[in-house]
Amino acid sequence: MFQIDTTDEIVVESNSGGRATYKNADKTQQRGIELGLENQLPHDIRLYLAATYMDATFETPFLTCPIPAPSSGPPCPTAARVTIPAGNAIPAIPQYQVYADLSWRYEPWGLATGLEARWQGKAYVNDANSEFAAAFTVVNLRAGLVQRSGNWRLTEFGRVDNLFDENYIGGIVVNDANGRFYAPAPTRAFLLGVTAS
Repeated sequence: MFQIDTTDEIVVESNSGGRATYKNADKTQQRGIELGLENQLPHDIRLYLAATYMDATFETPFLTCPIPAPSSGPPCPTAARVTIPAGNAIPAIPQYQVYADLSWRYEPWGLATGLEARWQGKAYVNDANSEFAAAFTVVNLRAGLVQRSGNWRLTEFGRVDNLFDENYIGGIVVNDANGRFYAPAPTRAFLLGVTAS
């Protein structure tokens, strides 16, 4: 369990045209709990689980530029600023995350396989908490073989990321001035490789 209280934390004020500006948030708080489990199961199967709950909030109200920013005059005139209330979530920090890895090894063949799954809850994209990236689940599959001969080691490996071709947001542009907050994650991807050492 943890609680982190911060004064004058540096946070994103806006992103515009690839340029980010920053500000200090008077007080922020991050409270949460992390749990982990690792277990060796029968038949050389290993299970690993990790889960995080985090409540990250602004603890004091502050003024910020509205999204989208005003189109004329200074970047954000004082009269145009809006108040972000205390208690709003800090953008780009999901409240829930769960990771699971189920792996299996067969030493006589030098074979190792694994199935990974990651679930992430929604994450707000701006200080006003008016928009968010939706929750998602992604599954990856991996396998590899290892051969040894004298001082040499040969490894063949392959993996499929985003096995079920899930459409989800992989990155967030916090407080984007044009409202373009979302960076899509790659669709299903394949990787094959061989190493010798």
